[in-house]
Amino acid sequence: MINFNTATTPSKNRIFGFKFGDFFIEICRVLKKFADNDIDNALIIYVVANAAMQDVVESGMHTEEISDSDLIRLLSARGVNISTVANTTGIDRATARRKLKKLEELGFLLRKEDGTFIIKPGFVSNNSDVETLLEAQWVALRKLIKDLIKYGVVSE
Repeated sequence: MINFNTATTPSKNRIFGFKFGDFFIEICRVLKKFADNDIDNALIIYVVANAAMQDVVESGMHTEEISDSDLIRLLSARGVNISTVANTTGIDRATARRKLKKLEELGFLLRKEDGTFIIKPGFVSNNSDVETLLEAQWVALRKLIKDLIKYGVVSE
């Protein structure tokens, strides 16, 4: 188990900021490559996916094996509207609308009848780039944790 040291010092805060910055840059680089070379697209995909995953976590189903059909039902339940995307990402509403439409055209998202957007069913399970993206995120996170342990910001 990793413990954040409760007695932080200015130097540990600086190290954390620096190392977290490295982590953030790597995540942005990977996401940009994944999302049609546009970091705003990556943010939008994350906003839509995180809304869906919130339902999965709150249902408690993340702790058990669930069928693909149950997972798709849960991931498709909560759509995200243009206002939520704009407010969450800081992207202005007109740009968010354009980018959501583009992501729909690229096959990342699906617009529901109520005008909200969800991750297109089948996109995650049929896309090897998603697995590559997830693995790159794990690699970056493991590096961040190792660095924070190495510099005494957190302990094992």
